[in-house]
Amino acid sequence: AREVSAPCTMTTLTTSAAFISFATSDLDTFIRFGVMSAFGVVACLVLTFTLLPLLASKLPPDPPRSEKVSETWDAILTAIADSSERRARPILVGSTILLLCSAMGWALYLRVDTSRQELFGENSRILQWVGFFEDNLRPSYSLEVDLKLAPDTPVESPETLETISRFSRQVRELQFTGEPRSILDPLIHINEMLRGKGSGVAQTRAGNAEILEILSFEDPGFVASWLSFDRGHLRVSIDTPEQNYATGLALIEEIRAIADRELPPSWQLETSGTHSLGIEWVQDVQATQLRSFPTAFALVLGLVTLMLGSLRLGLAALVPAALPVVVVLGAMGFAGLSLDVGRAMIAAVVIGIAVDDAIHLLHRYEKEWRRTKSRSQAVRGALLETGRPIATTSLALALGFLTLTASAWGTVSSFGFFVSISILIALAATLFVVPALLLGLRRSPT
Repeated sequence: AREVSAPCTMTTLTTSAAFISFATSDLDTFIRFGVMSAFGVVACLVLTFTLLPLLASKLPPDPPRSEKVSETWDAILTAIADSSERRARPILVGSTILLLCSAMGWALYLRVDTSRQELFGENSRILQWVGFFEDNLRPSYSLEVDLKLAPDTPVESPETLETISRFSRQVRELQFTGEPRSILDPLIHINEMLRGKGSGVAQTRAGNAEILEILSFEDPGFVASWLSFDRGHLRVSIDTPEQNYATGLALIEEIRAIADRELPPSWQLETSGTHSLGIEWVQDVQATQLRSFPTAFALVLGLVTLMLGSLRLGLAALVPAALPVVVVLGAMGFAGLSLDVGRAMIAAVVIGIAVDDAIHLLHRYEKEWRRTKSRSQAVRGALLETGRPIATTSLALALGFLTLTASAWGTVSSFGFFVSISILIALAATLFVVPALLLGLRRSPT
């Protein structure tokens, strides 16, 4: 317990800090995930140093470890130490090139987006229900446009209704839009029943007001779904197919441009509905990713630097945490994948988890350097002492996250897969890149 308490406390604090970084999100689902995960990590630390020793003292002693297995591990770790010492520069150069290329894929090609297929999975019963709904009723996506009229603008006026009609015709001509629906539809339908086909809306304010009055007596809820009680707001509903973020945002901008052209300056336009909410959801997820990753990086770097007493060692510890994040997200960008709600959490989660191995290695390296005053011997001793538990815990974590791929929800499945890959990349970086960095430092770590 005395030997591992310090690095275990370090790793708990850094992992908790990474999860707490989700508190910067505007979405409650990320905030709750971060707070609950941080609490769970701290609870694990407490149980590790209370319940685990108690259980260990009650269990029968284990048989001695196989010397052959230990010798195999020692041979592997010695080979890794030799490789890091002899090929430190190629390892660092190759890692830098990989980092830069992946960063290019992340910056240029990776976009935040979401779709029902990726969120729920192609075989989800939810998607089956959506398909039935769309085949038999109407599209499940719609863009709702709320038009706020000027205070002195009567909605029953033929001029007002003609303005709304022009706006609707312009919207109908856009790509990816269906037939706009509004209070115009029942007004035209009833007026044509009374005055003949092709009459359109009534040509007098009183005529339109009379039809609205009839509709209100017949079904008040129907009129209320299109007009506010004070007749100051009216709704235009536009069916749209599910679209990616860029196309959906462009459609909203085109509708706003039509409103600027066709509607009076005193009118105000607001958008809502599943289409608009999907756009805002993607924007909030993107903001979460942009906030949580640098926040987690800064918190973890500060904690590791403070605990190890060296900024250079703190930066070295962040290498195996940052490298897998950049590589995985860059590969996703090159592959044309997008960041959905699950994948947006990858960066901050991996930063907090992947740094743990480097902390254990560097903590041991400090002790070995103080004893030997030799970087080479300190690296070799740290690898031989911590390499086996580092590899074991990393493989266990990777397998644990890999079980999430069995989920029917695509976002959960992809999150587990990419975190597993990131942990394995972080393990390789801890065993090869960190020793190469340590051997490349000219000064002592203290």
